[in-house]
Amino acid sequence: MLEIKHLSKTYKTKHNEVYALKDINLSIQDKGMVFILGKSGSGKSTLLNVLGGLDSFDEGEISICGKSSKDFKQSDFDSYRNTFIGFIFQEYNVMNNFTVKENIALALQLQGKKADDTQIQEILEEVDLSGLGNRKPNELSGGQLQRVAIARALIKHPEIIMADEPTGALDSHTGKQVLDTLKKLSKDKLVLIVSHDKEFAKNYADRIIELADGQVISDTSKERAAPARSKNGVSIVENEFINISNVEMLKEEDYQTIMEEIRKHKGEMMISFHKDTNKEMKKINHIAENGEMEVFHDTKEKHIHTKGYDGASISFIKSKLPLKSSLKLALSNLKLKPFRLFMTVLLSVVSFTLFGLSDTMAKYDRGVATFHSMKDSQVNYI
Repeated sequence: MLEIKHLSKTYKTKHNEVYALKDINLSIQDKGMVFILGKSGSGKSTLLNVLGGLDSFDEGEISICGKSSKDFKQSDFDSYRNTFIGFIFQEYNVMNNFTVKENIALALQLQGKKADDTQIQEILEEVDLSGLGNRKPNELSGGQLQRVAIARALIKHPEIIMADEPTGALDSHTGKQVLDTLKKLSKDKLVLIVSHDKEFAKNYADRIIELADGQVISDTSKERAAPARSKNGVSIVENEFINISNVEMLKEEDYQTIMEEIRKHKGEMMISFHKDTNKEMKKINHIAENGEMEVFHDTKEKHIHTKGYDGASISFIKSKLPLKSSLKLALSNLKLKPFRLFMTVLLSVVSFTLFGLSDTMAKYDRGVATFHSMKDSQVNYI
């Protein structure tokens, strides 16, 4: 889906250059949930914005379904974003003056398509917002607003969903609900998520890319690791857990295997005989009933499943918004910022007044003004 080669971006200051991204090389699969992790300033949001066509880059190349960014004009990036990408932002970015249905319909209108009520209703049901289509954003909770953003991203059937800190403004319970929704979508789409939450990444990601100082420092993919077993039901899981399926079946050699494993490790150790505790430990550590454990290992070619793209068959839809919706958007923005509206009107009046005065003064001729004044007063001599 996405191929990134030697991608770099710098921010220039008076005294030096700061690398936001430095020689990034990645191949990203067609489907699945990919987390981009890193501390503040690591470049994770910049990478997402560049991949989504929201920001430019200085060096390198991005191939989108086999089509190289070297062949793009700026308008092509806008069309690529309109065609392939569904964005989800931390602050939702919904239009407060629009209803839920109108917010969702905007994504289709940008593609020159008419919003169909049946289609919108299906999307609302998919994100658990059924019956809320006519509400305004100020009548919704934070979790519901984020699901409106997800629905708006989904309505145009994008190939890729890009989410920048989608749970950052939500509590942990609501954040989990949002990630559950995105995880379900990742079965058929590529979902790229920028986050700083390693725990969420470990629980939900199929792949984790970690950045520091604009560079990739880690790239791992999830896979199931089979445990080492003995014939009597003793499993050694990733050298971290000993799982005994049936204590009554243990033989003397099994006890020796267990003691050998215990001697390998130093420090604290916990042995639990409580059924519910064991069940919870398996859930937390992603251990299946058959003893297999979900682990992250370095990403290799086998983890990256993509179709064969030639680039020639890829077409983009140019962004266009109906005049009515454009005017409504403009008016809604003005309503949100009344002080800015007042200052804009005031400065416009002052500017036009000063312009008129300066134009009048520039055209003023004292001799001509005196002549007309004498003529109007019927003075025939000086």
